[in-house]
Amino acid sequence: MGYDIKTLKPSVDSKYRQGYFIPSHPEKYKGSLPIIYRSGLEKKIFSILDLSNSIVEWSSESVKIQYWDPLKDKYRTYFPDVCFKDKDGEFYLGEIKPASKLKRPVKGNKMKASTWKMICEEYIINAEKIKAMKNLCSVNGYHAVIMDESFTWSG
Repeated sequence: MGYDIKTLKPSVDSKYRQGYFIPSHPEKYKGSLPIIYRSGLEKKIFSILDLSNSIVEWSSESVKIQYWDPLKDKYRTYFPDVCFKDKDGEFYLGEIKPASKLKRPVKGNKMKASTWKMICEEYIINAEKIKAMKNLCSVNGYHAVIMDESFTWSG
């Protein structure tokens, strides 16, 4: 039995702003519904993809990728945040992360050991997911895009 990421509903208890995205151009959205944003940054990037004239179709959490989890010593499933196609027919897989989550962590002087461990584990898992996404893109002729707060699209 497969896991459907769309069953993970937005949470009011999350530290991130979550909700359902309503596109202005629903004809461009090719993924399963509902469209769920799991952070304010995801909502912003969904809007960019939805409103850009050079993006002809897009979806969220529609591609499954296997990646190696070195912390659990097993393969796991990962869903890149977005998949989209531009007007030239080029395909992209995108991972949406704040820039702070993409940098190698630095331990603060007063940081608890448990907090440091959690930050390091998150960094390791994010790096493995991105590596798997880039590998899939390379093999299939797609483009891998890491989308942070500075992401724009002029296409």
